Amino acid sequence: MKFLPADILNPMKVIRARVLGYCMGVKRAVEAAESLISNKNDESPAKYTLGPLIHNPSVLESLRERGMAVLKPADIPQIQCGSEVVIRAHGTTPRILEELEQKGATIIDATCPKVH
Repeated sequence: MKFLPADILNPMKVIRARVLGYCMGVKRAVEAAESLISNKNDESPAKYTLGPLIHNPSVLESLRERGMAVLKPADIPQIQCGSEVVIRAHGTTPRILEELEQKGATIIDATCPKVH
């Protein structure tokens, strides 16, 4: 990319939005995961998010520390029957949902309503 003198003399101005935070779909998915974790006890089934729930390392780490693992689609064959899996706001494919159902997973579909 070639920079013209005007680019240097008139640098881009960044304006921060008044309202910051998660979009509605991500907020809903995080709340679903938080609710699932809050009900966890020693006899609870394994809890997963299908892929990273959010693009925020500190939130992912907090969920991990409280017992929620990130499940890669390739690892679905290894989960136990009864495992609980939160589908992130971006959703997933029908094939992946079918694989989870065949494994006997409890699916918490937090797909954003605007994605459907």
